[in-house]
Amino acid sequence: MMSLCLSLAAIACTGIGCYLLVLAGGVTKLRWLGDVTGFAKFPGPRVSVIVPACNEAENIGQAVLALLAQDYANLEILVVNDRSIDDTAAILERLRAANPRLQIEEINLLPEGWLGKSHALARG
Repeated sequence: MMSLCLSLAAIACTGIGCYLLVLAGGVTKLRWLGDVTGFAKFPGPRVSVIVPACNEAENIGQAVLALLAQDYANLEILVVNDRSIDDTAAILERLRAANPRLQIEEINLLPEGWLGKSHALARG
């Protein structure tokens, strides 16, 4: 009985060992993305980040700068300033002057039947 268990264990270990060798051999044949020619020239699909903002003067600068720090080439940031009465608009204008990827949409009037944030997102 003991020899049967040892034999089964040896067969299982051999099978697992063979599987790992095959797996390791396959991994060594994989190409790295950086080695693919012409890939670096493709800017990737356009990615738009839409940020609704209402009276966010305390946080909007840091939030937008974090988004603008992304190194993705085909990225646009759109901030929808939804009727802010604090310094949100002025902060956004300063940031836009320094970075052309930032776009600002100003909302001055909320249409009847809309809620603020859902309207800002729809406009974005």
